[in-house]
Amino acid sequence: MNPSVTSETALRGLRLLQRIIALEWPMRIANPLMGGFNPFLQSYKQNPYPHYQRLRQRDAVQFHPLLRVWLLSGHAACLDALRSPSFSVNRTGTPLFRALDAERTLGPDLARVATENLLMLDPPEHTRIRKLVTKAFTPRVVETLRPRIQRIVEQLLDR
Repeated sequence: MNPSVTSETALRGLRLLQRIIALEWPMRIANPLMGGFNPFLQSYKQNPYPHYQRLRQRDAVQFHPLLRVWLLSGHAACLDALRSPSFSVNRTGTPLFRALDAERTLGPDLARVATENLLMLDPPEHTRIRKLVTKAFTPRVVETLRPRIQRIVEQLLDR
């Protein structure tokens, strides 16, 4: 199978999904397929908390049939998942990520930034790098950066 065809197909599919979600009426029609949780509804975007409450009342852990993801709504369930080596933040091995072919669609440099960063690392590597980064971003250090950051932002906004 040609990888570029796969990534183009995945990108077209995502663009189509974005257009359908923007219409909203298809999302209301699809509501019964959403397993009681539809994050694409306008009411969810305006105020997600009642939706979260219903999710917690049903079950702290449930599988979303249409999105094909696990939803965790209870604090204890979230902590268990975060602490379990069975779960990972690294999405590079998922079928969607492979289909999007980040290296080709983003270019090698941006793909590397998107895939090789602190948010995509699991412990113990995440913990090791976080400790290094934390030392560089203490509140005092960040405060000394404020004037420079403000100048950069102002210059960019003035363009």
